[in-house]
Amino acid sequence: LHILGLFIDPRHPLLNKALQNLREERLKRNQKILDRLKELGAPVSQDDLNSEAGIGTVGRPHIAAAMLKKGYVGNIREAFHRFLKSGAPAYFDRMRLNADQAIDLIHIAGGIALVAHPVSLGFSSLKVAGEYILQLKNIGLDGIEVYCSGQEEKIKQTMIKFTRENNMAVSGGSDFHGTVKPDLQLGSGRGDLDIPDQVYWDLIKYLEKRELFNPTRLAKNK
Repeated sequence: LHILGLFIDPRHPLLNKALQNLREERLKRNQKILDRLKELGAPVSQDDLNSEAGIGTVGRPHIAAAMLKKGYVGNIREAFHRFLKSGAPAYFDRMRLNADQAIDLIHIAGGIALVAHPVSLGFSSLKVAGEYILQLKNIGLDGIEVYCSGQEEKIKQTMIKFTRENNMAVSGGSDFHGTVKPDLQLGSGRGDLDIPDQVYWDLIKYLEKRELFNPTRLAKNK
């Protein structure tokens, strides 16, 4: 489950403290993975990971990319299947926020919380997905990322109808993840993704209704 935080104040101290804790725990987890890979005869160094991630936070996709470059695997999928996915020999779980913790942090930082690309969560039907999203709404979720890469038009229209019926916000995004998804560029997605300008203005209206809107902060964050 990925929860987006839009219009947050990135300098908010409580948000930054929580993110720093997550980063530190991720570094510990990464080191465990590297130690295990070395034991398995596929050593990868921290320098290798830094080269893949650049200024971004290092995660399993960067480890997989480094393994590919070193010739341990034939592709990224193989790296995950043989070594890095849950249940594989070099997998270690990482610290995560619960949904309510993430939503609360986003609200504390002045933003709104939305579920990213909900169809990718693997629910058996849109009805089941909707029931789950309403459970999240009960603990503060604001809306759904309706416009996203590869979204089918029929599903998109169903989700728009769902958000209107339940007074929820709508957002859109390309699911850009840097070099991990080289076929995606910031602001453009797969499947002729087109996010209407009105989506942005409707989000502003939603912020105003939630009494979270701070035009001065928004101007600084542009």
